[in-house]
Amino acid sequence: MTTITLNPDGTATRSRRIIGWGEWSAFLYLLSQYPTGIPDSVLEQFLLSRFGEQVPGGASPTAPAAATGIKLTPAETRKLGNLASRAEEKVADVIRSRGGSASNVKQAGPWAQKTLGETAKAAVKGDATAETAVKIAKQARRLGQ
Repeated sequence: MTTITLNPDGTATRSRRIIGWGEWSAFLYLLSQYPTGIPDSVLEQFLLSRFGEQVPGGASPTAPAAATGIKLTPAETRKLGNLASRAEEKVADVIRSRGGSASNVKQAGPWAQKTLGETAKAAVKGDATAETAVKIAKQARRLGQ
């Protein structure tokens, strides 16, 4: 699969990803659940949970944090890991887009309605509930199964 990402400076980055047997088998299972065709929203949710990016034709793609104005410290970026580019999104939205359940969103507590960037800032400062919310967002794919 080839992905082209538009950078804030106007350049484009092309990346390739090999889709493994596990992803193909998950897709085939999903396909078997909808004999008349997979609804667009279900397909988008599936692709988001596997690849973590918005897909063409769906909702607006998320801009990298640098493009939206959120400034993360190196510690906050480390805390978020691969979710650092989604720092401006609400924690609840990130959890759901990664395959998490309503129970996972509820576990995030009051941080579910805050942005991932705000939550990371609090987690770095030692807030245990914010730390939990970040962990749930990062592990939502595994927790939602």
